[in-house]
Amino acid sequence: PVMQSSCISNFVYFYVFHLLKSFKSREAQSAAGDLLLGALAGAVNVLSTTPFWVVNTRLKMQGINCDLPYNDLISGLRYIARSEGVQKLWSGTCASLMLVANPAIQFSVYEAIKRYLTKIYGNESPSVLYYFALGAISKLVATFVTYPLQLVQTKMRHGNDEMKKNLPPNAGILEMLICIVKAKGLAGLFS
Repeated sequence: PVMQSSCISNFVYFYVFHLLKSFKSREAQSAAGDLLLGALAGAVNVLSTTPFWVVNTRLKMQGINCDLPYNDLISGLRYIARSEGVQKLWSGTCASLMLVANPAIQFSVYEAIKRYLTKIYGNESPSVLYYFALGAISKLVATFVTYPLQLVQTKMRHGNDEMKKNLPPNAGILEMLICIVKAKGLAGLFS
């Protein structure tokens, strides 16, 4: 199911990204424009593939807090739609839409560090390791900033999480974050 969902998700993302990019002339393309198109493609991807990721999350969590009456993607989609309602297939969508910002944060941090280091060391030809380190550091920062949202997204998709018992059925992101902090402290946002 993870491979199926990844294939579908990547197809949707890249198809939409290149479709949107085809509407712009080559001269009008820029890094900022690509970032915006990437965010739009990410939003379309989230809205169209979240049901697959809900099923995947639940399959991964099987045996921890629940036993599931399904073991593949299609039967999981059917079961959740029938037993919990179609809307439950889009659990965690708001958090997922907010997580579209992760690459934007990564890109911004990458460019900021690169500008700073260029100011200090000039325009020498950096090594591949230099660019790898910039990418790794910028991804680390983006992941650190967005990790609480990733945690909320997973908890919302899970369905049978212990913490959700203390929340109303339609609890939002902020309510979930507050519940996590009350139960586990600030460190709980990074568990």
